[in-house]
Amino acid sequence: MAIQTHSHMFIPNYRLAPEHPAPAAVEDVYATLRWVQTHAAGLGINAERVVFFGVSAGGGIATGTALMVYNKSLTSSEKFPLPAGLALRYPILDDRTFGSIEDPEHFYHVWNYVVNEIVWTAYAGGKAKAEKTNDTISVYAAPARVGPDKLRGLPPTFMDVGELDLFREKITKFVAALATAGVNVEFHHYSGLPHGVKIMAPGISKAIAINKNTCRFIGRF
Repeated sequence: MAIQTHSHMFIPNYRLAPEHPAPAAVEDVYATLRWVQTHAAGLGINAERVVFFGVSAGGGIATGTALMVYNKSLTSSEKFPLPAGLALRYPILDDRTFGSIEDPEHFYHVWNYVVNEIVWTAYAGGKAKAEKTNDTISVYAAPARVGPDKLRGLPPTFMDVGELDLFREKITKFVAALATAGVNVEFHHYSGLPHGVKIMAPGISKAIAINKNTCRFIGRF
């Protein structure tokens, strides 16, 4: 992707749950962004043209970090550029994604309801299962909990999801919230595809299209 977009790519080695529950990963990516922007001249990059790219859980972390950057910019005396763009590939955005194994689509969910609850319970520090109906989980961990009025500071955003992805509904709603907030958003919905298709079947035509569309968006910056 770095070659295709003629970009420098920095991959944060963020802390992992359950040893380090949310928002540890977001805080680490935030620190990485600040380091990259502070050293932009020496790295040969433009600090105002940094684009976040995240896949699956990484998409949620990228979104949470963008929210953190914007919120801190409102109160901090330090002034750093906001990310220029967000490229999110079937991101995990909402801990309230739950259902039943009786769901007709359950068989096609590579990331299913059972896996989702285990992961969120670990990532949110044990809060997801018991507290999925309240607002105690950090919005940096679950960005879809944020209303449109608090999304206005996000940069132009690219997002995609497959028809058979467990997160399809939450992603679609988040896209609508971004649009309501006035964020420039580009959204692609791919029929017949499950979560993680780019890893499982990278050679199929729709997976190739996913990559081309993402690279085209990133290349704008």
